[in-house]
Amino acid sequence: MFFGNMGSDKVKKPTFHNTVIGKIKCKHKKDEKAEKKLLDYLLDYLPEFFFLHNFGTRQSKGYGSFTVETIEGVKNISKNVSSFFNYEYSVSNSNNSKNKKQAGSLQMALLKALPVSNENNFDKSINALEKTDWFYNSLRSGINLKNKKGQTTYYFKSALFMYVNNVLKKQWEKKTIKAEYFSEILEKQNNKHKKTDILNNAKKQDKDFKLKNYKDLLGLSSMEEWKFPYKTKIQKIDISDVVDRFKSPILFKPIIKDDGTISVFFDIFLNDEIKSYYGTKFKVITEDKDDLILPMPNEFNYSKFLNYTFEKIVPQKHAKLPKVYGDKPDRYAQKIHKSLEKIYNQLKKQTTK
Repeated sequence: MFFGNMGSDKVKKPTFHNTVIGKIKCKHKKDEKAEKKLLDYLLDYLPEFFFLHNFGTRQSKGYGSFTVETIEGVKNISKNVSSFFNYEYSVSNSNNSKNKKQAGSLQMALLKALPVSNENNFDKSINALEKTDWFYNSLRSGINLKNKKGQTTYYFKSALFMYVNNVLKKQWEKKTIKAEYFSEILEKQNNKHKKTDILNNAKKQDKDFKLKNYKDLLGLSSMEEWKFPYKTKIQKIDISDVVDRFKSPILFKPIIKDDGTISVFFDIFLNDEIKSYYGTKFKVITEDKDDLILPMPNEFNYSKFLNYTFEKIVPQKHAKLPKVYGDKPDRYAQKIHKSLEKIYNQLKKQTTK
């Protein structure tokens, strides 16, 4: 599944391909030894390159995932993908014609955008990408779904918040923003919810900028819409005017196996660009305020964060699935909850040193 298009003026749409054929050209005269050397090099390194890279828009979320099947007729050249990734979960294809209408805006938009010849593999890919998106959100920002009446249908507190709050003993960036810009709303929320960890004892930024922005370690969100009761947009701008985008260092690699099942491999890939992001100071701007500076932390151990997450967080206990329709929860919320249960159960024993 590839999501993107060449040129910023073109509408980006998803495309699905079972097979993509590429040609590699090099400038040299006809030379069998040179061609043999090039072929050997490609056999050794090209499969690894495709394992470790996705392409196009949303590539860190699993879009644009390709693997090499053959080179010049040489088959079965792909190395064991698990040797490149520490984490893996399998996704079952639970979508059918009955529940596709309940599958959410992302899936419906993709299904409408593209008629494909192999609908079975397309459905499997959408299913895997949709569940990966839920899983990623559970790690970074958390999930807070509401129905048209404003009732919470599903709540999954951010795993990163849990790690920052319980292990690092640091304040979450949203709490800092509330303390600085929305103190009256924060006070009302505290009075209503009685000292919850996500609201209680919120501090304002000090002159030494001790309060940090941890959430964007999993990808910079430079513009966010905060709905009721805030009804505003939150923008983050690098005060040095260097960083305007920062993708998540967690790369998801969904792969359709020979038996038709999809496994999603993922891991943390830190490079110099990501490390240079540490310590960057962002100005947090609303429609009428711009005096809050939130720096990124100077260091962060992603492996410890993921180990904590998979050891401590159990969706059955951690998440909230209210019965908003009589004695039943929302069907779409229930689908998300069951998917996250399966993913976290598979990852529980997959910790690293």
